[in-house]
Amino acid sequence: MSAERRDAHLIHYWNILVKRRRVVFAFTAVLVLTVLVGSLLSTKYYSSTAVLEIAPKAPVYFPQGGDVSESAPAYPNATSLKAYYTTQYRIMESRRVRKEAVRRLREEHGVDDFDGAADPPAALKKYMTVEAEPETELVRITVQYPDPDKAALFANTLARSYLDVKRQQALDETKKAMKWLEGQLEEYRTRTVSSDKELRKYQFEHQLVGAGEGKQLPFANREQLQSAYSDAHTRHVKLQAVYDGLQSVEKNNGLLALATLLSADNTVLQGLLARHQELLQDRAKLLGRVTPQHPDVVRIDKEIASLKSQIRDQVQTIMSAKKGELTVVIGEEQAITDALQAAEGDIAALQEPLIQVDLLKTEATRNEQFYRDLDKRLSEVGISQFIQASNVHQIEDAIPAHKPVRPRTLVNVVTALLLGLMGGGALSMVVEYFDFTVRTREDIEELLGIPFLGLVPKVDPEQMETLTHAVDNTLPVAALPRSALAESLRTIRTHISFRLQRQPHAKLLVTSTLPREGKSFIASNLAAIFAMGKTRVLIIDGDLRRPTLDKVLHVDSRRGLKNVIAGECRAADVIQPTSVPGLDVLPAGHGEGFAGEMIDMDRMSELLASVQDYDMIVIDSPPVSVVSDASVLASLVDGIVFVVESASTGRAPAQQSVETLRAVNPAILGGVVNKIDVHRASYGYYYAYPDLYGYGERDEETPTRKRGA
Repeated sequence: MSAERRDAHLIHYWNILVKRRRVVFAFTAVLVLTVLVGSLLSTKYYSSTAVLEIAPKAPVYFPQGGDVSESAPAYPNATSLKAYYTTQYRIMESRRVRKEAVRRLREEHGVDDFDGAADPPAALKKYMTVEAEPETELVRITVQYPDPDKAALFANTLARSYLDVKRQQALDETKKAMKWLEGQLEEYRTRTVSSDKELRKYQFEHQLVGAGEGKQLPFANREQLQSAYSDAHTRHVKLQAVYDGLQSVEKNNGLLALATLLSADNTVLQGLLARHQELLQDRAKLLGRVTPQHPDVVRIDKEIASLKSQIRDQVQTIMSAKKGELTVVIGEEQAITDALQAAEGDIAALQEPLIQVDLLKTEATRNEQFYRDLDKRLSEVGISQFIQASNVHQIEDAIPAHKPVRPRTLVNVVTALLLGLMGGGALSMVVEYFDFTVRTREDIEELLGIPFLGLVPKVDPEQMETLTHAVDNTLPVAALPRSALAESLRTIRTHISFRLQRQPHAKLLVTSTLPREGKSFIASNLAAIFAMGKTRVLIIDGDLRRPTLDKVLHVDSRRGLKNVIAGECRAADVIQPTSVPGLDVLPAGHGEGFAGEMIDMDRMSELLASVQDYDMIVIDSPPVSVVSDASVLASLVDGIVFVVESASTGRAPAQQSVETLRAVNPAILGGVVNKIDVHRASYGYYYAYPDLYGYGERDEETPTRKRGA
């Protein structure tokens, strides 16, 4: 929603509140007065408070089925702590505490205020409240009672009753704990003896006596064999890798390369390789001088061949040694593997009995430990240790307060004022919603579907009192040309002139839905406003059943429109001047020869054609919903002004009347909302003080009254 639309909605609601302010003020006044009287007549109550401290301590006993180790606080987190304190507050308000308090009040203090009640504890609860002080361990027990001394006595008695109930509860829990401990001690003593017997019996039956003390040989052998197997396998892998590597060197690089690699740890092989290298160098030198067949070269070749044979024998010896070492390691590994498999078989045979022995030993140990703990606790702690010092203390006693706490008259009145304004505002909206009358411009434009011409306020009674002439009372715009009424009719005149576009000899019909909506008043004063604007105007009283213009304008009513329609005279013979210059009137007349009450369309059309000397003709028509004359007259005019009475004319009848008029003549210039109460309506201030904006300063002359008028 845009800011402009939001502001428009707010202004709309504000206007409704202003318009219905009497509803708001009346509702608020009734509510405030009721609350004020009720507060003044209500019984005065005095408040007194006792303050208790509740420390978050857990009782020292072992809940059934719990651990017997050192007990931890029963409320270790914020959620449990909150639950604990909430429980204590409920105990304070419990029937048990209240019943004990009533008994003490009666027996110890002689208070019989609650003896006549059907349920004394319930009667006491109506006067008490329990509340915690935030961020503290303090709790307040407050009693509000018509007697200040009894209020303090009740609060203190409730606090002490709660303390006694807590002590009795702790004592009962302690007795239950002692009884439970004794039962548990006997139970675990029996369990300990039984588990020891069962363990020994099982060990004897399965020949495992002593095996549970660290002498489980199969398991120890398995661990040793696993370690030995790991070492043997590691040596096997290393030797196999070395041997495979040496074979690969010989295969890829030859005997001399393998011999060179093995010579690092063999001095014999080192010497042979060195001699071989020297012979190769000597042979190379000889070949530089002689041929390969030279005796010296042949001799060196034979010696080289002999050295290679020695080197090969030496290498084979070393490789055979390494292979033998590898074979020994493999055999050792296999032997360990066989021994390990045998050990696993022995362990598998003992697995289930040993597991059962462990279970029996664990159960026996646990039962023995429970028994020792319970025995120690029971021997060291007596009943005096179980009854701890109470974790609840009374910090402050309640004292009488002689200043009443309720009713709080000022607070009640202020609250009633605020609620009254809100409720009155809501009620005003409801009243507005169920108001099915025409009131505003929006009603004219949206509901009736016709243009809006203006609002006409009620005539100010104070201004009317200043008028002494009879015509002035019925035609106030002439006597008070600067009034809000005159200004509103000038606005309507401007809108009508704009819509008629200064049409010469314009014929204007003024009508309404029902009688007494002020159409004749609007017609006569609107005609006067036109005349005051230098326009020559003729106003015709077309309401032949209830003619009013003769009384409004104070003219002779013996002859008029009825006589003209009956053919007894011409219109010019019965038209009369008024006290407003430029304004003439054709009254309804009596017309003894008038054949009926219905207006004849042809005769009326001839009449209108005969009065062409006027710039404008205004016809005061009968109500649309009463007779059909309005429809006949509507078909003869250039424009129609539809009058509705504010907060009186119903929306549905007004809509139906507009549709009737539109069916015979669509030239409906617009609607006028009449009899606006400027002191009540939300839009009244637009017209209440026109002179503040200079709207009353007109160039029009104030009409001078004709002599004898």
